[in-house]
Amino acid sequence: MNGQVRSRGKRCAVPSHESRRAPEGPTSHPSGTTEEPGAAPNGNRGFLINAAGAMLLPLVAFVTAPVLAQSLGVLGRGEVASATAPFLLMSVVASLGLPDAVTYFVASRSVRMRTIVGGVMGIAAALGLLASAGIALASGWLAGGDTALAGLVRIAAIPLPLYLCLGVVRGIAQGLNRWNLVAREQAIFAVSRLMFIVGLLGAGHLDVLTATIVFVVSPIMGGLAYLPLLGSSLDYPRTIREPASLARLFRYGSMTWLGAISGILIFRLDQTLMTPLSSTEELGLYVVAAAIGEIPGILTTSIQNVTLAKQSEDPQLRTLGETSRLGLLANGLLSLGLAAASPLIIPLLFGREFKSAVATAFILVLAATLNVPGAVVGAGLAARFRPGLRSLALAIACIANLVGLILLVPRFGATGAAWCMVLSSLVHSAVAVGIFHHLFGGRIQTLVVPRHNDWLNVLGFMARLAHRAHLPVPMPPEPVIPRRAIDPDAHL
Repeated sequence: MNGQVRSRGKRCAVPSHESRRAPEGPTSHPSGTTEEPGAAPNGNRGFLINAAGAMLLPLVAFVTAPVLAQSLGVLGRGEVASATAPFLLMSVVASLGLPDAVTYFVASRSVRMRTIVGGVMGIAAALGLLASAGIALASGWLAGGDTALAGLVRIAAIPLPLYLCLGVVRGIAQGLNRWNLVAREQAIFAVSRLMFIVGLLGAGHLDVLTATIVFVVSPIMGGLAYLPLLGSSLDYPRTIREPASLARLFRYGSMTWLGAISGILIFRLDQTLMTPLSSTEELGLYVVAAAIGEIPGILTTSIQNVTLAKQSEDPQLRTLGETSRLGLLANGLLSLGLAAASPLIIPLLFGREFKSAVATAFILVLAATLNVPGAVVGAGLAARFRPGLRSLALAIACIANLVGLILLVPRFGATGAAWCMVLSSLVHSAVAVGIFHHLFGGRIQTLVVPRHNDWLNVLGFMARLAHRAHLPVPMPPEPVIPRRAIDPDAHL
């Protein structure tokens, strides 16, 4: 499209980062491979690898949840949750959006790795130290005056500097399209947590203190996956497209950070306000339903992370539309499967007393599917140096969620909170898609309405998986690609 897009019937210039071209000649990557100009690792493969690694953690959580509940009891399990909650919250709040900023600038070849290691990593470590000190000072209040619990809160905060640095390293790997390393990190994280818990249980040493340590140390163990990045990665890239200062990087991170805070509020406000607005019984039902409803969200997050990296490297409208539609289909099929299995899974894993959570789980998987266009298009906005607009969409969705909770939860309990998630997902997707359409043109249907070829792609992928598993599933026909030569973005 020659660096231009249509917007409301007019031609408007796109900023220089929007029309980046690959440097002439082959590109040398830290992995040791060589690519021709414009070539990039297969995006679909990145989605699959990242999603596969991310799915391991909820699987381990399902396995270890009964072990922890029976070994620690209700009170002990609650103390572990209370001790680790500040760590989990500050791991996002104190990051200031640096991981996403690093992904963007590395993928767009706008900053050298030595700049990140020497500047961003040091600042991330300093932010972690400040966050740990703040938690330590507030530990008495966070523990409700319980001296023993306050000690656990302080212990759990110790690894924060390492965890924030790990987020920066993960951003580097994502920017380099090293999704195998990202998946390996998730796998080491999940397996180490499982091994520690089972080992401590077998040795008779699984208690509140050791469980707390496992919960905050196992994420750090995943950092071992990134050892292959050492060495040649420090010299990447050899050519800089648009040199970026640390100030520009932090500006980008701060705009992304606002969206991250809004995202946390969307997914945590419901559980926080459930008890005061309704009852602890409704909260218990909602937490169980959320355990099912969050599974499609893991797939969405994986797609969003890969989209940010791929679009930062090569911001193609056509590719973004395909990703949004295919993600919507894949997430919808996964949600349908979970909805069909929920009447069996929930009573089996959690007990028959939680059977009422099935209807809530149905609504939550619907909300996860409706959130896909917002997540993917939001990543597209961030990849076009519009992270503030991505955060704006999330902030508006957060406000809609809060208003809905106040109005619906007192009357409908867990079911009302689930419908609020549907509302926030719709608002998030509508605002993000609307903003993108206003700025960059194109038809909205391209981002949200699956096409015939999309169905064939998804069904073909599922059939290939079944074929590899030696299941008797017929292979669908290959997608039909029009032969007429057109501008790849013209149909948008």
